Amino acid sequence: MPAANPAIELLKQLIRENPGEALTCLKNTPNLKKRELSALLTEAITRDPLHTNLIEYLMERNNTTPQELFIWLISNNHLAAFKRYQELGYQVNPAFREKRYGYTPQEMALAAGHYRMLSLITGDSLLVSFLKTKFTSLELNTQLWLIRRMQSLGLPVRSEGICHAVAIFGGQALLADGASQFMRRTKLVKSTTYIDLPGIIQQAEIHRANKDNLSQSQQDYLDFTTFSEGVELTQSCDYSEWDKALGQATPSTLRLLKALESVELEQEGGLALIDSQALVDIDLNNAQKFKDFLVALAHNLDSCLNPHKPKQAVFIYCSNFRHAISLGYDIKKKHWYFVDANHKKLMVQAKNIEHLAALFKQAFVNLGGPKQSFKLSLFTTASNRLAVETAITPGWQTQCHPFFTPSREWPIGYYTVSLGVPVLACIAVSLLLKASPAFALACSALMHPILAVMLTMMITLIITSLVAYLVYRLVHKTTGETANPDQSGLNAQDDFDPEEQPSMLPLPDSSPEKKPVTALNKSSILFFKPHTEDPACSLDSHSALFQPVVDAQPR
Repeated sequence: MPAANPAIELLKQLIRENPGEALTCLKNTPNLKKRELSALLTEAITRDPLHTNLIEYLMERNNTTPQELFIWLISNNHLAAFKRYQELGYQVNPAFREKRYGYTPQEMALAAGHYRMLSLITGDSLLVSFLKTKFTSLELNTQLWLIRRMQSLGLPVRSEGICHAVAIFGGQALLADGASQFMRRTKLVKSTTYIDLPGIIQQAEIHRANKDNLSQSQQDYLDFTTFSEGVELTQSCDYSEWDKALGQATPSTLRLLKALESVELEQEGGLALIDSQALVDIDLNNAQKFKDFLVALAHNLDSCLNPHKPKQAVFIYCSNFRHAISLGYDIKKKHWYFVDANHKKLMVQAKNIEHLAALFKQAFVNLGGPKQSFKLSLFTTASNRLAVETAITPGWQTQCHPFFTPSREWPIGYYTVSLGVPVLACIAVSLLLKASPAFALACSALMHPILAVMLTMMITLIITSLVAYLVYRLVHKTTGETANPDQSGLNAQDDFDPEEQPSMLPLPDSSPEKKPVTALNKSSILFFKPHTEDPACSLDSHSALFQPVVDAQPR
C-alpha cells in the first residue's frame, strides 16, 4: 500500500479547519492525481458544514459528474454525507434560481441521488420509476458544462437556443473543413474547469496583444471565446423568430446566420441553402427508412465529387420547436458527422449509417413521441451549390418524401372525408324528404323537417368522423409495418452514455437587453468576419441563396 502523501494530509486538515484557504491552496497545486483528488473530495463532502465552492471546484477538477459522486457515496455507505448534501440542496435551491446561473451541480446531484437513495431504502420499483422520470431532466442536463464555461467569461448565456446555435456553428465548421478543430477545441475546453478558464483565456489574450506566437491550445481557447460570443449573440438579438408550428426560420434569422459566417466559410462564397422541407414526419422507431434516406442522399452527393476541390461538404439542419441538431456529410472523406448541444462531445464522427441513425433517435426520442415533425434544411457553400443541386436533381423533395410522409397529407384526406360524406348525406336526405311523402310525414310527426335534417347531419358527421379516423389509423399503421422497420438499429448501445441524452431542464428565463449585431474579431473557424454595418440578406425563392436587401435593421 503506497505511503500517504504529506501534502494531501495537510490539504485534508485545511478542508476540515479552513475550507476557504484549502480552496486557494488547491488552485496553486496543479499536479494532483485523480486518486488524490477523490480523497480530497471525500473529505470535503463528509465535513460539516459543507463548503459549496470547494466541492464544485473538486468535482470540476476531478471531472466527476454528480451521478458518479452519489453512486460512490451510497456504495461506500456515506449516507450521512448524502443526507447533509441533500439538505443543503433544498436550502440553496431558491437562492440559485434567483440568480441567472442556472442549476448547480448540487441541484443536479440532489436529483440524481434522490431516487437512487430511495431505491436502496424502499426497494419500491414504482416509486423509483416515478422519481427517475421526474428528475431525469436534472440528471442529464449535459449542456450545463458548456453553459457554466460561457458564463464564466461574463456572458449571460441561457439554455434556450443553445442547441440551434451549436447545430449551426458545427455545420459551418464542417463546411469549412474544420470538424477536427471543432472537436479538438471542445475536448480542450471541457477538460478545463470553468473556474480556471477565464484566467487561461486572459493569458492567451495578453500573448496575442503582444503579437507572440500562440500555441494551438491558446488559439483554441481564444476561438472558444468568440464561439461563446456567437451563442450569446443568437440569444440576445431579436433575430431568432421561429414559427413553432413549422420549425422554420424567418428571414431575420437568415440575416443572423449570414452574420455568423466564419472567415473560411466566407472564402468559399458563404452559406448557401439548397432547399428546405417543413412538416416532415420522421418515425424514430423506423431505422430502415432513415438509413435508406441517408444512404440514397450520400450516393447522390458522391456523384458530385470534384477531386480538385479541397472542401466539399453539406449539412442537414434538423429542427423543431423542441430541439435542433445537424447531420453533416463530408463528400471528400465520405464521413458522416452528428452535431448536438446535448451530446457530451458536441460533434461526433459517426462510425457508420446505423450509428448516425441511433444518435439521431437518441437526440429526440425523450423529447416527444416516436413520430415527430421536423424542418429539414440542406446547406452547403456557395461554391458547391451548383454541383450539389445537380446531384440531388430532380429535387430535395424526391429524396425526402419516399422515406418520410409529410404530416399534412393524411389530415387533408381526413377532413375531406369528414366533411364531404355528411354533405352528401344531407343532400340525399333532402331528396328523400322531397321524393317520399311517407318519409316526410314520418319526420314531420316527430319534429320540423329542418330540425330532422340538422339532426341527421350531426349524427352522420360524428359517425363518418370516427370511421375516417379509424381508417386513417389503420392505413397509417399498415404503411409503417410494410416498411420493415428495424427496431434494433436505433439503439446504439455500443456508444450509450447517459450524459448524451437530451435535456429538458428549464433555466431561469431572464432575457438580456436586445442589441444589434456588432463587429467581432476575425480569425479562424468560428471567428466571425467584422462588419461595418448591420448584416443583411434575404432568401431568394429560386436560387436559395442569401442576397443583400435594403432594409437590414434588426427588429
